[in-house]
Amino acid sequence: MVRKKIRRKPRRKVRRMSPRMDPFTRTIFQELERARRPLTTRRIAQRSMITWPTAKRHLQEMQRKGLVIRMPAGNRIFWRKRKK
Repeated sequence: MVRKKIRRKPRRKVRRMSPRMDPFTRTIFQELERARRPLTTRRIAQRSMITWPTAKRHLQEMQRKGLVIRMPAGNRIFWRKRKK
């Protein structure tokens, strides 16, 4: 039995309005959305089940993109999601 090759139209690329996020950034962002108050870097790392340095790096990247707000308080840094 000979199979014919079916030519398919190439799929169009769909543009997404939201920035693409890697899994760590997405997890951190979801934790900040669920939180009722600002969270420290340590707390975000614990909730996301990642290490503190990883959480810090991704939060700084998110701050540069304008997704979160950094609020220093003494020797702690609190983070919250930027409101629309």
